[in-house]
Amino acid sequence: MSTDLQVQLFLIRLRKVWSHRDCIRLSHRKKNMEAMARLELKMDDIKTMCFQLKPDEKIAGPCEDDKGRPGEIWIFHHSYKGTLMYLKFSLEIIDNNDLVIIISCHEEGLL
Repeated sequence: MSTDLQVQLFLIRLRKVWSHRDCIRLSHRKKNMEAMARLELKMDDIKTMCFQLKPDEKIAGPCEDDKGRPGEIWIFHHSYKGTLMYLKFSLEIIDNNDLVIIISCHEEGLL
């Protein structure tokens, strides 16, 4: 269970990493790519979602990944342009720099 401070610190780190685009990556999972096409989302839209996230939208984290990926896992629900989105992030530190992988970015409820 995370504290509000932990969530706020994660959100600050998430926003900061966008200034180094090579330190943020989108997983090219089928669900993500299909949702981006269906909703006409670009990386700038995902950036906007990341900047709009609020601590009370967190549904899990920090936790370990159920698939064994490294880093802290954080999961959020966020309403974007009338669509409830499911956002899952992995936060790693590599060479003293944050690396964020957007594991999931799609509508909530997709299987």
